[in-house]
Amino acid sequence: DTLQDGSYLIDYVYVMFLFDLILTPVLYILDIFGNLSRHYFGPRATCQRRMNLCFKAGQYDIGQMYTNVTRILFFTLFYSTIFPLGYFFAFAIFTIAHLMEKFCILRSWGQSPQVNASVSKLTNIFFVICLMFFAIMSAYNYAQFPFDSVCETEYSADDYVGTWTLTLFDDSESSVEVTENDSIYESCGQNLMHNLVYPPTAASQPDSTKWMNASQETFSTMYGWTMILITVSVIVTVIYWTLSKSIRSLFCRGYQPVGEPTPDRFSDVPSINGYIPQVKVPGYQFPFLVCDIDTINEGLMGWKDPYNSYDFWNLIYDIPEVAEKKRQERILHADEAYVGDEG
Repeated sequence: DTLQDGSYLIDYVYVMFLFDLILTPVLYILDIFGNLSRHYFGPRATCQRRMNLCFKAGQYDIGQMYTNVTRILFFTLFYSTIFPLGYFFAFAIFTIAHLMEKFCILRSWGQSPQVNASVSKLTNIFFVICLMFFAIMSAYNYAQFPFDSVCETEYSADDYVGTWTLTLFDDSESSVEVTENDSIYESCGQNLMHNLVYPPTAASQPDSTKWMNASQETFSTMYGWTMILITVSVIVTVIYWTLSKSIRSLFCRGYQPVGEPTPDRFSDVPSINGYIPQVKVPGYQFPFLVCDIDTINEGLMGWKDPYNSYDFWNLIYDIPEVAEKKRQERILHADEAYVGDEG
């Protein structure tokens, strides 16, 4: 119901849009926890590692961003019939979110793990489902208008002509004047969704109580059958996407190369790094290596500590037996190289 004891559903929808429009950008700009870590906890850290943790950039999740977009779009379409202003709110929310997230990605947040287009493809299914709910809610809201659960009867108010005093919900009193031309209204069930009426067309009205005018009956019938068409199309589309992906994987190759090979060799591209087993530990500037890199070109590492060698960051040298064996191997290789040069 839109009306409940003087409280309006539209007011709550309006407040929810305001929260998304104002609260989220303000939190992005203030960055309360980030500023506290950098300006208060960081200078008071007891060791270098703790200070590095305080200055660590925040991470962003592309899945969470898509979730917010889907939530706002679904909320906008769900209440679009009774709150068309939501389209403008959604446009403003998406525009501000784009600017704020772009600023945070370039200036505040750290680099996130690389992902492919699977998240975008999966989100497209939710966008189509949002379209289906938009069609359903639009049809029901238009058919249930004006949401007052009151229907005009064929009886006149001749027996009630005069001035009457009414007691309202808040115990206040109001005067109402009834004339001979007024009609009598009675309570009726306009909540077609609650009554499980499908589709919500003019024919769904009870014969004894009808609230739609001629124009509303025409458009509600059009809305109802259009809703059925969109619902069936969305369901068929989702089933097709799901089954085709599963069946295609049984008969088609999963990977197909795109483009032509270039004459550039792997070693000619300085921006490409090799796959080096390493572990990133929060608080340390460089990752820890977990393999022997004596035979690996340092140009493939992707990073270099200006103050320490790679052995300082290599965990295999924490094992005394391995460290002693590698030391002897290096001495032997150095002797062989010296003998070969002199020989």
